[in-house]
Amino acid sequence: MMGSVIGITADTGKCDKPPHRKHDYIWIKTDLPSAVKKAGGIPFVIPVCETFREATSIVKRIDGLIISGGYFDIDPSIYGEKPKKDSLAIKNERTTSEMHLLKAAIKQKKPILGICGGEQLINVYFGGILYQDILKEEPGTKDHEQKNHFTKTSHPVSVTAGSRLAKITKAKEMKVHSTHHQSVKKPGRGLIVSAVSPDGIIEAIEKPGDNFLLGVQWHPEFLIETNEHLAIFKAFVKSAKVTSK
Repeated sequence: MMGSVIGITADTGKCDKPPHRKHDYIWIKTDLPSAVKKAGGIPFVIPVCETFREATSIVKRIDGLIISGGYFDIDPSIYGEKPKKDSLAIKNERTTSEMHLLKAAIKQKKPILGICGGEQLINVYFGGILYQDILKEEPGTKDHEQKNHFTKTSHPVSVTAGSRLAKITKAKEMKVHSTHHQSVKKPGRGLIVSAVSPDGIIEAIEKPGDNFLLGVQWHPEFLIETNEHLAIFKAFVKSAKVTSK
């Protein structure tokens, strides 16, 4: 029996090695497709979509959508703010593509999992606001860009009782890693907070209802050997099997 096909958005960039220097490319770390496979799904990497029509066609061919993280920031103008930092790494082409894909997945009632920047994109799509730089906007908070290896954890999160995340992980608290300088500041319409760090930073959001829509600020694919993190992918892939029938 074939597994559910899980679309994963790719990051973009330019090659800095000859002979392909300055060539555009799409890429993704192998951890995320591997996590999907371990959970019983079939990973399918999605390149940048230029139009909503293109995104709609792609989403029709997958059973679930993962909006991955990456080395970039969402343009603050999308959520009605001016840049508060000179060094924001904005990739409007990718953000536009992921907005198209997210909208198509919502319309087609496909399960959605947002990871790190993907969680932030979900929040902005629903009208939420982000911290552009956590340490500058909330002095006294923890530095959420950990110095140890990204496969190691750096702090716990408290999981909201009764949330989808709590039901999936069966945990009141989880150890997560932390590689972000932005995060959800104000949740978007219809979204609830399902995990918070000890310093009050929102670490997970979700939309209540029958359809799977969950965003986590950490990368569970890097912690896949831990039951709680693997459970997120298993629940997502299981949800995709239900909707693909």
